[in-house]
Amino acid sequence: SSIAYGLRSALCQQQKRRETEEKLAKLASECASLEGKIKVQLDRAESMRKRAQDENVVMNERHNEDVTLIKNHNAMLRKTLAEKLSLDSEKKKDEAEKTKVESQKETKKDDAPPAAEEKEEKKKEEAENKKE
Repeated sequence: SSIAYGLRSALCQQQKRRETEEKLAKLASECASLEGKIKVQLDRAESMRKRAQDENVVMNERHNEDVTLIKNHNAMLRKTLAEKLSLDSEKKKDEAEKTKVESQKETKKDDAPPAAEEKEEKKKEEAENKKE
């Protein structure tokens, strides 16, 4: 009976050892599978980082190009505005000179008739003096 007990005990231990070995093999394969999934996820994350970095570089280049275009456009607008303002100021100066010349002509005309009137009045007075 002790031999039977020893044999049963040995069989139970062998069965537990096989179950443990099977469990160990199953866990090892699961671990390898999970490590493979981790590698795939790390590769995927790295490719996403690279893609995001490339997109950032492209966006920065586009932004810099847009800024350059806008600066050039603003410079052209400033130049055009300065030209128009200088033309406007020249026109205003010309108009001011014309009005000044016209006002001088008007003042000369205004001055001339009284002098003519005075001459006429003097002639009338002289004519009256002669009559007397």
